[in-house]
Amino acid sequence: MMKWSCVLLFGLYFLSSCRNDNPYNELAVNDVKVDHWIRYEDLLNRIDSVHPQKELHQLEITYPEFTNIFFLRVINDQYNPDTSFSKIYSMYHKSPVINDIYKNYIPAFKDLSKEEKEYAESFARFSQMVPGYVKPKVFTCLTEFGVGVFSTSDTIMGVSLDMYLGEGNKYYSVEIWPAYIQHNMNRENIVPNLLKNFIRNSVLPQREPETLLDHMIRQGKEVYLLRRMIPPAKDTLVYGYTSKQLDFCKKNEKEMWAYFLSQKLVYEANLKKIQKYVDDAPTSPGMPPDAPGRTSAFIGGQIIEAYMKRHKNVSVQRMLRETNSQKIFEESKYKP
Repeated sequence: MMKWSCVLLFGLYFLSSCRNDNPYNELAVNDVKVDHWIRYEDLLNRIDSVHPQKELHQLEITYPEFTNIFFLRVINDQYNPDTSFSKIYSMYHKSPVINDIYKNYIPAFKDLSKEEKEYAESFARFSQMVPGYVKPKVFTCLTEFGVGVFSTSDTIMGVSLDMYLGEGNKYYSVEIWPAYIQHNMNRENIVPNLLKNFIRNSVLPQREPETLLDHMIRQGKEVYLLRRMIPPAKDTLVYGYTSKQLDFCKKNEKEMWAYFLSQKLVYEANLKKIQKYVDDAPTSPGMPPDAPGRTSAFIGGQIIEAYMKRHKNVSVQRMLRETNSQKIFEESKYKP
């Protein structure tokens, strides 16, 4: 009886230690203010389609920034752009695809309170790491598959719900969105994609990466933040991998890094040679089939974790501002 008690206690201690070691548990939030997202697709649906001018004008007065960007840049005909909100609205309103999605798919998104809460809590965690940013307001909308998440400024973001209908949806052609893309086109990715969009456009230095190492460090910074904003049970959403792919990365980190070194890819600047390692792709060339594309994000995340563990006096803000990838890499003393 004593032996089993000891084993059980050891097991509970081990599980507790694992939970405490997860970077998500470094931060805690309480009593977070949850703001409702603005349901722009509903506002457009309520407009008098026969005489829309007055209500469109009111929409522009109420939400000037989002309305202007949405009409003039997001849903405007890029081949034959117009400046008349009424004409652009008429084209939007008459779209059979928009009408079908709104009628048959958007009812499933009627209650977004879960996503609103997740977003608020994630941003509260971000604010502890990087103070001074305003939590962006979120507008939901329909763009007829134009864009998933977009920013109109540092304080306003839009999310197109028609890009999150779920893998295998009748509108998701595999020619346009292959399986490795579609597995992220679901409701679970809405909040992570909002966070990624904010980090990439408003937080990280706007400097174009050149080498594979540059991409690793930039993506690693994003991963560092997201691992502290997204619960560990949803860690696949941090990287955009499947569970099987993330498991492969965790078990083969040393081999992945050795491959990059042996192929002299770490300092490679030819995008054609490194693109599938830094962008979404079915796999990473030269690695086993279970390796995802964009393996640079996993390695980059590990490098940044190593760097921050060795530099406990360096603030997250200072780490994010550092643009010298080689310096971060050398000072991380990364060894998988």
